[in-house]
Amino acid sequence: MQTNKKNIADAVRFTKGYFQAMRILRKFKPDVVFTKGGYVSVPVGLAASRLKMPLLIHDSDAIFGMSTKVLAPKAKLIATGFPKNVFADSTYSDKIIFTGNPVRKELLSGSLARAQKIFQFRSQKPVVLVFAGSQGATAINEIVFGGLDIILKDYNLIHHTGSNDIEQARVLAHKLPDNLRESYRPFDFLKTELADALFYADIVIGRAGANSIAEIAAHSKSAILIPSPYSANNHQQRNAEVLERMGAARIIQQVDLSPIRLISEIDKILADPKAKKYLQNSIHELWISDSASRIARLILHTNKDGVNV
Repeated sequence: MQTNKKNIADAVRFTKGYFQAMRILRKFKPDVVFTKGGYVSVPVGLAASRLKMPLLIHDSDAIFGMSTKVLAPKAKLIATGFPKNVFADSTYSDKIIFTGNPVRKELLSGSLARAQKIFQFRSQKPVVLVFAGSQGATAINEIVFGGLDIILKDYNLIHHTGSNDIEQARVLAHKLPDNLRESYRPFDFLKTELADALFYADIVIGRAGANSIAEIAAHSKSAILIPSPYSANNHQQRNAEVLERMGAARIIQQVDLSPIRLISEIDKILADPKAKKYLQNSIHELWISDSASRIARLILHTNKDGVNV
């Protein structure tokens, strides 16, 4: 009963959004409509199609989200964050152009000197960056906490915990002996420091979201990715599978994650310079330095007859 009520409410909101989009588009008369995914884009995209306005879509992941699947038949073009061959079986492969995923310019300006000043590691041990996303990923954090003393014996660790787990990280850091505490830098959120952390890191550990992958690719870092089993449309798993086939990252499923497994994978990569270099080169193939400009050019050169690149 509760589900039926929610479905009815969603249908009402969708219909209302569609007619609101129609009114807005009629008022502003845009030359082209660009959507970036998410359910909110569907009524806008359908309204644009109904009004015969050219529609462009950008999808960041290696599998089309529901909004892209709905709007793809109406779109003039689908720009993608992953190479075109990833979508070879798609009905709409003729509409696909690989533009990559844009990365904020400030994330590309990392500095070794600034990183050393910010993180102040006293030893020359390799640097591991655990980047769990803005809200954190408790499953990853708990594994890191469980193996913290082992990790810190051989590595310096920058740990982006998210807001939910930062207090536990600080308590654990306080309990560490001095020689290990100096190798541990937990943060609830890396802001401007993220560019320097990415630049500084020898290896990055995190989820398999498209934005995180693009940031790692931009810095050509070896990576261990743990796809979230709860991501919409299971897109993180698909992203991870593509990277694994490319030899662009090592993948550990969350169900298989343990302190020993994680530390073993870190050791294998950092003890083998050839393997590390291969991962770095392979993931960098996903990096398109002018991604935002490519998307902008596609938007500017689209008209009712198609895309004139």
